[in-house]
Amino acid sequence: MNIAAELKKIPTDGEEATQITDTLSGLLMKSATDSDYRQLLLKNGRLAIEQYIGGPLPEDLSVRFVEKRGDATIVLPPFMAAEELSEDELVAVAGGATPAGFFIALSVIELVGAAATLAVAIKHALDGR
Repeated sequence: MNIAAELKKIPTDGEEATQITDTLSGLLMKSATDSDYRQLLLKNGRLAIEQYIGGPLPEDLSVRFVEKRGDATIVLPPFMAAEELSEDELVAVAGGATPAGFFIALSVIELVGAAATLAVAIKHALDGR
């Protein structure tokens, strides 16, 4: 699934946008108040979302929820073998920033991307109902 292309199809206002936002908010609220549902999200996020929205998610979408433990939960960037990029190449890719700054920025982007991906999944499931 091309999340960037699918994200462009999500409305930013109107009834459908409100429905997607309300669904996402409700799902997250349920995860914070229903311990059984929270456990299902952690064990099988796909099934938990499908049950909540009453429809299937796109087959090529993988979903994984993690529980925050500690002051920060950081999504690690994809692993790259040391020989793939030198430290100088990492600095160049990061636009002159340090490698640590680059990976912090990448983690923030991953978090935003995860929320966008979940919104796309919800839209697909709601459209399929």
